[in-house]
Amino acid sequence: MIKSEKGQAIVETALVLPILLLLLGAILDFGWIFANTYRAEHAAGVGARYAAIYAADMSGQELKDAVREKVLENVWTDEENTTTNVWLIYDSVTVRVESRIKTLTFVANTIFGDYYTAKCSVTASF
Repeated sequence: MIKSEKGQAIVETALVLPILLLLLGAILDFGWIFANTYRAEHAAGVGARYAAIYAADMSGQELKDAVREKVLENVWTDEENTTTNVWLIYDSVTVRVESRIKTLTFVANTIFGDYYTAKCSVTASF
């Protein structure tokens, strides 16, 4: 006796769809976090390069403020979610950027909470 298979596709979809949505959410979140982390690293590098080039032309505080401005121009997060520390030590400068990245889906939110913090540090000599 052959039974009807009318509901088979719906049951299979109901079983597979949550897994596919979970994978899609993970891909979106981790791609977003990776891209923002790269931008924070790039911003730290831009700030360190700027400080190395213009260190002789500015006082310490002027240089630190200018570097913070350059970092904020190059990072995707806003000033409220970005912390920039600049250390001038003899013939080198170290720029440390901490950028809080808002998670997009429940996948990364479950792992990292509402925000992931990207921490990047670049040192340049002059």
